[in-house]
Amino acid sequence: MRCALALTALLILAGCSRAERTPYRIDMPGKEIMGHVVEPAAELDWDAAGYEITEAGEPEPFPTS
Repeated sequence: MRCALALTALLILAGCSRAERTPYRIDMPGKEIMGHVVEPAAELDWDAAGYEITEAGEPEPFPTS
C-alpha cells in the first residue's frame, strides 16, 4: 500500500516538472503542409458526402442541420 502511494506521488511530481518547451516551428512550405496535413483531413469530409443509388431510391447523405 505504501509503495503504491509513493509511486503515485512520484508520478504526480514528475508530471508537474517544468521542462523547457521548444518553440513551435514549421519548416515546410505551405504546399507541403496542405498536402500532408490539410488535404488528408479534408478527404474525410469529401468522402462522407455524395450520392448513392439503390433499389429503394436515391438517399442524400448530406447533413440536415
